[in-house]
Amino acid sequence: MNVIEIQNLINQIGNLEIKFNENKQECLVNGENIFKINKNIFEVIRDEYRQKLTTQLNQKSDSNLLVVFLDEISNFIQNLNSSYHSYRIKLSESKYKNINCELGKIFIKICQIIDFKIGILEEMKNDLETKLKYFEYKLESDFNQDHLQNSSRIEIEEVELDLKGLPKLNVSERYKLLKLLNIVEIFKNLEIEKKSKFKLLALTMGISLDNARHLLSDSYKITSESENKSLDNFLAKENIKL
Repeated sequence: MNVIEIQNLINQIGNLEIKFNENKQECLVNGENIFKINKNIFEVIRDEYRQKLTTQLNQKSDSNLLVVFLDEISNFIQNLNSSYHSYRIKLSESKYKNINCELGKIFIKICQIIDFKIGILEEMKNDLETKLKYFEYKLESDFNQDHLQNSSRIEIEEVELDLKGLPKLNVSERYKLLKLLNIVEIFKNLEIEKKSKFKLLALTMGISLDNARHLLSDSYKITSESENKSLDNFLAKENIKL
């Protein structure tokens, strides 16, 4: 699911989980030793995000999707700014000013990483704001040009999807398929606001926001088992075991 992949890439840049081991004078950021983190990895993630966003907009352009991403990026920037100022305050304390103080070095490194993350996210935010501003006036070639500049120039032929031979699944069956593929679990584990989860599911399944909310909240009125046979019949016919 391209939308989920985009969200995960945003999370990789925006998430900041810091764990200290004062006895060992060590610090882990998102599970990795702080002094082994290569800041270039965030640029690689940003470039992958750009490619997937461009592909998504070419396949299914929706300004609401951009708003969801923009909200998440803005929240990450706000949280990272708070963390940055918190560690800058720690650095101002006299006991950490000694150049040989290991914790002082760790705080400096944390601030550098946070500052770099903020810079990447600000760049992504500005790009989304520009896309939103001119969204209604975009030409088909606009996003294609972005794609050519930020990818390996792979040409994708746009073809109409042929759904002949595939079963017509209702909402509950489509959601059941996402459950079987463990995609629902990914949605539920996303570290974002519930409302944003509902929006992403709605966009992914092509359903209403209200239905998405009920599905993720386990309050959707499922149709009777006798009516939900299309998916099971299809999986059995294709010998697909999930």
